[in-house]
Amino acid sequence: MKRLVGFAIGGIFLMAAGAAFATPPGPGKKFDCSDTTGKTSCATDDTGCVPQSKDVPTGNVSTLKCGDGLAKAFTKAIQAVIKCHTKMADSVFKGAPVDDETCETSGGGKSAKEKLDAAVTKLVPVCTSTQLALAAAEESVLFAPKTNSLSLDAQAGAVYCDTSGTNTPIDPAGAGGDDAGTVDTTLTPVSAKPKLQCADATGKELGKLVAASIKCHIKMADAFFGGKDFDENVCEENDPAKGKAALQKYAAAMTKLTGKGICTQACLSAGNRTTLGSNILAQVEAANQLIYPCPGTTTTTTTTVTTTTSTVTTTTTTTTTLCPPASCTCAGGTPGKTKFTTGTG
Repeated sequence: MKRLVGFAIGGIFLMAAGAAFATPPGPGKKFDCSDTTGKTSCATDDTGCVPQSKDVPTGNVSTLKCGDGLAKAFTKAIQAVIKCHTKMADSVFKGAPVDDETCETSGGGKSAKEKLDAAVTKLVPVCTSTQLALAAAEESVLFAPKTNSLSLDAQAGAVYCDTSGTNTPIDPAGAGGDDAGTVDTTLTPVSAKPKLQCADATGKELGKLVAASIKCHIKMADAFFGGKDFDENVCEENDPAKGKAALQKYAAAMTKLTGKGICTQACLSAGNRTTLGSNILAQVEAANQLIYPCPGTTTTTTTTVTTTTSTVTTTTTTTTTLCPPASCTCAGGTPGKTKFTTGTG
């Protein structure tokens, strides 16, 4: 019995020791640990920083409650818009196109954009000015027309991409005309419907991938803020034990879709659908810094040169480079620059 008690006590001490050595990046530090050393948890492919406060925006660039809330709100908005595009494409296929703007932007308070606005408004008391500004910028691009390549309307064309015949836009001019993408209406409904089902399913699974990946980022931010280790890669990309990582679930869904034999359009081949998943995951990683921004890195260097006639002062300011708003889309984007003159919220 004494031996058993000894083992139990030893186990408790080992557990305590393990907990004591958990050293994730702390508040204000980068998730990828590029600004610190000796940490036990680092999300090497994630941008952004651990929030500086739980819910006090004053004097900080980010709060945990705001970041988590914004992440959830944008997840719902993106998935809602994908559903709008699905309904629009299906209506065109049936020969009765409807304008999806009431679904996306102006539905009497029930559209994707209006629900996002309402959610952000509720978060204002716990958000910093930096987080609110970045959220507003991201929203403006997400809901921009298809002429903006980073908008969700433009990205619909990566899913409804069939150009094998004389195809019909999923959003004809008479129904709004602001969404990219086409569906095949040249074949008989029986032979063309499988391709539409493939596109619908792909869009739905991409939305699930966005949601699952962002959920991993929320868990990571919460864990690191609380001083706990978290393996973000197991959650998001590769779970060797259970195979339940976000990207693995997407891959499994795509394998199942391939097995159905309905994805006959070249643009949604198995390889292209895998690429879509990889691209969207990369964009979620890049967008993390818009939700959990880092303390301002603006630095000012002043050099004074005195001559017999005047004094010349030179000031150099650095900027923080962020990926563009609305990077949670199906394709890549070019980084843009956002200039912060202060590190406070």
